[in-house]
Amino acid sequence: EPPPAAAATPRPAPAVPPAPAARPRPITPLAAPPPKRPELGAFADPFSPDFAVSAGLPEDDEPARPNARVESLLEALELLLDFDRFSSHVLKLALDLTNGASGSLMLLQEDRRALRIIAAAGLSDIVVQKTRQRVGEGIAGRVAADGEPLLLVGTIGDERFRQRSERKEIRSSVCAPVIAEGQVIGVLNINSDPTNHPFDETQLRTVAALGRQLGSPLDRSRQLRRMRGRSFELSVRAEIEAIASSQDDMVSRMRRITARLVQMLDIDTCAIWLLDEARHGLTLRAVSGVTVASMDAVTVPVGTGLVGWVANNLRPLVLRNSADDPNDATRLTSTGVPIRWHTELVGVLAVESTSKNTTDDDRLGLLASVASVIGEQIGVSRAYEDSERKVTMLSALSELGVAFAAAQESSNLAKLVTFSASTVLESDVATIRFRRVDAPNPTGTHDFELLASHGGSIGGVGDPLGDLEEYITREVIAKRNPCRDADLPLQDIEPLMQRSNVASFLGAPMMSGRDLVGVVVVYRVQDAIGRNVGYRDEEIEIAMRLADYAAAAAARFVGATEPDDDYDAQH
Repeated sequence: EPPPAAAATPRPAPAVPPAPAARPRPITPLAAPPPKRPELGAFADPFSPDFAVSAGLPEDDEPARPNARVESLLEALELLLDFDRFSSHVLKLALDLTNGASGSLMLLQEDRRALRIIAAAGLSDIVVQKTRQRVGEGIAGRVAADGEPLLLVGTIGDERFRQRSERKEIRSSVCAPVIAEGQVIGVLNINSDPTNHPFDETQLRTVAALGRQLGSPLDRSRQLRRMRGRSFELSVRAEIEAIASSQDDMVSRMRRITARLVQMLDIDTCAIWLLDEARHGLTLRAVSGVTVASMDAVTVPVGTGLVGWVANNLRPLVLRNSADDPNDATRLTSTGVPIRWHTELVGVLAVESTSKNTTDDDRLGLLASVASVIGEQIGVSRAYEDSERKVTMLSALSELGVAFAAAQESSNLAKLVTFSASTVLESDVATIRFRRVDAPNPTGTHDFELLASHGGSIGGVGDPLGDLEEYITREVIAKRNPCRDADLPLQDIEPLMQRSNVASFLGAPMMSGRDLVGVVVVYRVQDAIGRNVGYRDEEIEIAMRLADYAAAAAARFVGATEPDDDYDAQH
């Protein structure tokens, strides 16, 4: 509202000339202020929505806004987490910077004794898979040992490397070390394009700088892959251990293991072969990925094929199908790994796959870890079964000892002993000899009389089984100790065993104190499917206990001296 009127009229102010009118300025659109850089806290969660908005990432209900820095960061992170892709990216970058035609990135293995190709361009897959370069040997090995880059010009070959092969399509090449934390971890090899000028010092400096700059992130990427591989190996091992320690029987557990390995490792087939007791062959016990009518009928001699080679040499083996294109790394690959119980071989784990990664050291190490779990469970199961079987057999033998002592004639005793031996020791044939009454100090087989055989007849001179029985009896008489085929020279007994169709045998002396009163021999015959099961150490103990009971009952028929209790207690 206007102020109230004053009481007196004020003196008028002097007139002021009006100010000149300002010139109008052209109207221009206002420029948008520059975007403000987001300020993130030290512990900002990169997976939270607030981080996505502040970093310029689009929300779910907001159209995507390009952000070159974020995309570059994400791409770098993806490369770091993908070692194979990162390695290929490093090699491609080196080729682009030098206009190279071919090359390879080689890294030292964990023992730092040899280089292996990690990424390659212009090389066949078979060369990539097989190439191993020792440190100090060849061009790459020399660079890895010295840590200094090399420039090689000319197709005839550098005189410093006399073993270098001449390749006319390569006019020059650069070989530079890949360095991480001051140590050489690999070598970068780049070959020039034959249609361009050869390499010079410029390309040498470029590749050398690239090896120094990308060595550390490349090494970190490899360590991350090893950590993930180790984590995956532990998860696979834990699952296999859970299956192996279940309450199922051994065959069911092995079948479940092979089926799970096919799923987890993305392989085509998986098989478990177990070594027989005579250690002459392997029998298929479980397989997944292929149908087998009768696994017991599938046997492989030790030393034959991939499985037999692994069992014979006690080390892994990788084979590739050469019927396909030799440059195709996706063709069928077969891998065999020995299965051990402590230091003893018990079988072979065999897998087949069309994956390129089958021959990687990580995959081979994973299979070796799984094989150790299988071997441990097989060994524990066998030890438990053998222990139970031994207790059962020894208790049964005490009952047989009573029956042996009740025999009234030597012929009846001999028949009872051979029948019991073939039954208790799961043998096809059993024979027994008693010492002649007129030979108190026997020196050879002529001092022992063959009284009985069970499961087969023993002929005279010229009979294959008779000749083998004569040989075994002679060995037992000479050593006064048990004798089996696995303990004798193969060249001496193999012809006799083949002629008599015997797979394995075990001879036990019948000792009454210090007197040898007889010899018991059991045989397992080679059957139609090639079963070849030898006598185990536990069965030797059972055979000796049976022979002791038989000797105690036979002493009265052969005129043996009274047993020495002190001697028996010590032996």
